[in-house]
Amino acid sequence: MIKPQCFQRTILLANLFLICSLPNTVLAQNKVVVIPMAGDSVVQEIDTFDRTIIVGGSGSAAENGQAVLTALDQISSPSTSNRWVIWLEPGQFDVGSAGIILPDYVSLRGSGMGVSIVYSAGTASHHRAIDLAGNNTLSDLTIEDSSSGSSSGAVVPSGDNVIIQNIQVLTDDEDGIRIHNDTENVLVNNAIVNAGDRALSAQGSNNDIMVRNSALASNTDNTVNVGTNSVVLIESSTIDNTSTNKPVLNIFNDSELTIRHSSISATSIDTSGDLVNNATTSTSVLLMYHNHINVSTSFDFGAGASLCYAITTPKGFLADSYCFPGMSS
Repeated sequence: MIKPQCFQRTILLANLFLICSLPNTVLAQNKVVVIPMAGDSVVQEIDTFDRTIIVGGSGSAAENGQAVLTALDQISSPSTSNRWVIWLEPGQFDVGSAGIILPDYVSLRGSGMGVSIVYSAGTASHHRAIDLAGNNTLSDLTIEDSSSGSSSGAVVPSGDNVIIQNIQVLTDDEDGIRIHNDTENVLVNNAIVNAGDRALSAQGSNNDIMVRNSALASNTDNTVNVGTNSVVLIESSTIDNTSTNKPVLNIFNDSELTIRHSSISATSIDTSGDLVNNATTSTSVLLMYHNHINVSTSFDFGAGASLCYAITTPKGFLADSYCFPGMSS
């Protein structure tokens, strides 16, 4: 039997590393690239991994954040046959207004939620703390974004084939996960999102967007936004809203939102009593079944959705019914 090869708390360029490679994993290759901290000037390579960059977390948040940006500069010609991983040690990483832009075929992983924490802040429109260009995995970290620019998002998939898992997203005044127009095949799994704006926003023409085992919460806007010509599935998740006079769900033309085996709660919904804001469209589809709905007042599903099939437990009462436009609880 082949035993794992481990290097425990090796001191390299004023950083502490815990490196353990297992056979038959994508990381068990030939080389580790170590990004130097402040005061060091040499990028050191160790013959252990290939195409994996480990960024230390023992410096200040600003130093560690700059090391992440330096790590991106070390990546050479990523492709489907030349994939790269940036691996963050435990620590705080402040990337400021620059944000992290992951090219195609480059993934970012941390050492766990609340253990590797990425900070970002920007005032420009369309700011993003982490941008995923496509064919990326983002996992095992916390993102705290205090940006205030319009149309911004903490985590922004801007290309196809993205996996977002085991992450926590905290924002002050922007979307948590904001899926760019024309982006497809995005999986969000085991995410905790507490957003100052919308927790999940599919901007438009987004197909195969799937959210599983996640907690989505917003305190100022709709928790979930589904843009025109988009298809979104949410399952085994919680959808919470504590904003004032805002529907929990927002659905646009020619879109489809399916929610199943989930919980939806709100402390206040809009003045019309709509759980869903779809009154401006008659071509969207809302499918809901085996959910629990907990809203403090009576509610309905809006007036515009072309079909809503609901097997729900509103206010703890089991109801099996077809839900057509305007049908209330």
